Amino acid sequence: RYWNTKGFLETGNKEFDDLWKVSKTGLRSVMGNNARMDAGVWEYNMEWVIDHLWAAIGFLRSGFVDEARLLVENNLKHAIGFDGRTIESSRWFGYDYTELNQNGSLVHSIWEYLCWTGDFALVKKYWDKIKLCAEFPLQDVFFDKRAKMVHNKREFWERSDPHGIEDGFEMAYQFWIIMGLEKGAEIARALKDHNTARKWRHTAREMKESFLSDPTFKMIENGRIIKRRKKNGEWQKLSIPPNRSAMPPGSPLAMDENPALDPDTVVTFPIIFGMIDPKSELSLKTLEWVDTLWGQQWEGGGYSRYNSHSEPDPPAPWPFNSVMVARAH
Repeated sequence: RYWNTKGFLETGNKEFDDLWKVSKTGLRSVMGNNARMDAGVWEYNMEWVIDHLWAAIGFLRSGFVDEARLLVENNLKHAIGFDGRTIESSRWFGYDYTELNQNGSLVHSIWEYLCWTGDFALVKKYWDKIKLCAEFPLQDVFFDKRAKMVHNKREFWERSDPHGIEDGFEMAYQFWIIMGLEKGAEIARALKDHNTARKWRHTAREMKESFLSDPTFKMIENGRIIKRRKKNGEWQKLSIPPNRSAMPPGSPLAMDENPALDPDTVVTFPIIFGMIDPKSELSLKTLEWVDTLWGQQWEGGGYSRYNSHSEPDPPAPWPFNSVMVARAH
């Protein structure tokens, strides 16, 4: 009876149908009835807001509406700190290492939850915490008024200064904050919080203009979206650890003379979510670049998270990133 109320999909393509069934049952199997969900039961035993909220969207799209609500409310209740930062690996980090993409992603996911459910009661209940979360990256310690973007020493996949990541502007952070503020403004308008709606629309517009067209800080080089810039606007092409012997022995980041950061599959986000025209020359050139990651240092195909020459782990493809690239295409 339980499973008969959930989403059903049959395409006639056995591989696709099997992936759907495994994803649907796997998603449900890792969430407890109290809405706890470890990101990797046998490895991490920890939780991330972005993982949970994207899982909630997966629940909604496959008919698990009650389960999605549990997961969303659990995060709104427990995963946002007093100052608006979100938990990552079940705890809070200092400003230099905060995953700022999570703040924007949380608000964007709340918007998507509303689109699917119309559950304004839940959003009204936690609106003050949602606002705190949305505005956390906009404080002076992160927000560079000249670049109109946010900076710190950590990148989307959690490499940081010991891996050679310099203080600077991460493309994925800008993207998710912009998306969160844009969709958050829609929520604010629906809740008649017009001051917040105006403020967030204005900030999102400024950030997007800088992201796409600022002569010094735009996240574009040679007609392609790039991963990261340093604080002075220089494109950070390499991630050179200050102490290579501290990297895992034999890993590319310990051995490779030119540990390149680009391309990185995070550059597909603006294409997937429509910030830029997917048929534009910018999208096509970006995807052509990302496609160089296919089977980069392994057999059997698939995409890694990023250029595997800057990988502190064994070079390998990830299903998550392979799906991201497919979705962008």
